[in-house]
Amino acid sequence: MESNNINAELRNLYDASFQAELSRIAELDSFDGTLIDGVKAGVRAYLRSRHEMTRRKPGKMETRRIEPVSDAAHGLYLALSKIENSPNVQLKLASAIADALTQKGGRGADLLRVGLVRHGIGDPLRAVKEISEILAEVAASLVNKEVGGPSDDCRERGYDIHKAELADWALRERKTETLPIVALVKAFRPSWEQCSVHPYTEGMYRKDIRRTVSPAVDAVLLIGRKLDSDLSRKRVVTAFRNVASV
Repeated sequence: MESNNINAELRNLYDASFQAELSRIAELDSFDGTLIDGVKAGVRAYLRSRHEMTRRKPGKMETRRIEPVSDAAHGLYLALSKIENSPNVQLKLASAIADALTQKGGRGADLLRVGLVRHGIGDPLRAVKEISEILAEVAASLVNKEVGGPSDDCRERGYDIHKAELADWALRERKTETLPIVALVKAFRPSWEQCSVHPYTEGMYRKDIRRTVSPAVDAVLLIGRKLDSDLSRKRVVTAFRNVASV
């Protein structure tokens, strides 16, 4: 759910041996990169769904807590915009950041390093500026406010938003352990259908083995058990049925 480098962790989790087994299930002559893209999409959908399951009943103070995030992010964006035409200021920051990154590790430092690789040492905070701009826009949209707009009516807007969110909460999909698997099944489907000749269904039930026969189910089970070693094939079949009924 939290990671310093999720791409690296996914590569370790879904390694060459996993790819070979998945290729065998899909009956591919060689591993297709499209399939691993589908695996990653499925895993991210699974994690997002599981994160959504932690959501609680909407609180009255949520708008008043989100709005300062938008204002602060917008303020940072404006401050960084002002130094774009100040080479001396940019040089000072670039030198200080370069020195700091030789001593510091962790997520913040890693993200700055990515920004430096992408944008170059001449604009060390460009990535931070772009992130702050997006954060300001997203947070403002959550509280029905223009970016950088006044906060005088925050209390009234918060009341209206809270009322609407409570109505949505009453209609929410109930939490079950199958929901993350349903999300995985949906996200993995395009890649499977592009790469494998086998249909993306739960399969036909066979009395002799007391289960359905479906390479697609086997593939999702293989992916899912990397995330939950206790995942049952029955739950995956149930997820396929839920997707088919939508």
